[in-house]
Amino acid sequence: MDLYSFLQAFLATSTPVLPALPLSKAAYPIFWAALFAWLALALGGRLRPPVRLAFVALVVVLALLPGDWSPVYWLGLAFQMPSWTSVLLALAGVAALLRKSAPVSAVPLPLLFLASVMGWVMLLDLFVYLPFALYRWGFSVAALAVAAVVAALLWRDRGDRSAGLAGVQATAASAQGRQWWPWLLPAVLLLFVITRLPSGNVFDALLDPWLWLAAQVALVKRVWQMARDS
Repeated sequence: MDLYSFLQAFLATSTPVLPALPLSKAAYPIFWAALFAWLALALGGRLRPPVRLAFVALVVVLALLPGDWSPVYWLGLAFQMPSWTSVLLALAGVAALLRKSAPVSAVPLPLLFLASVMGWVMLLDLFVYLPFALYRWGFSVAALAVAAVVAALLWRDRGDRSAGLAGVQATAASAQGRQWWPWLLPAVLLLFVITRLPSGNVFDALLDPWLWLAAQVALVKRVWQMARDS
């Protein structure tokens, strides 16, 4: 294969690898159920543990109901499936709330900024304000390779307490978070490669509308807190 043919295959978007239909149908309610479980645990923080767990179980059962009996059906009409990033963060949040710690709140500032910028760029692409079709490029091998390079850079700086790509001022919470967050993007990409969920597009695996909004709120709060502390 010559260089031209290699580049064509590397950048090709005409033959995307999509998730298997049975896998997609099975994962659809499970992805939403993970998010619902985290929200139920967060909202039921003042409830007694047995009541709180019963509330979480009820919400998860509702998410797993078939057809339009489930709220997932109606959410999916507008938002499709959550991203792998949202699902993994939700599972980490559930684990954190159950053991009464908060590693999810320690997502570093550069990662929040990256998610926010990526969402705005995808929004510009949605309204055709970009000179190229960025979302379609997410079906290519090249997009996956770029995401893997970014993930590798973040993982490489996982223990760095100085300025750099992940150089956020260490706090007690961020010291906890540093144990898990560098593995987030590699885990997302690995799960995407194995399953191709949620859509076969790497951008959908990395980000979804709800996660984008949450990242912007968290980013504004973090910057505001840093400005107040300085």
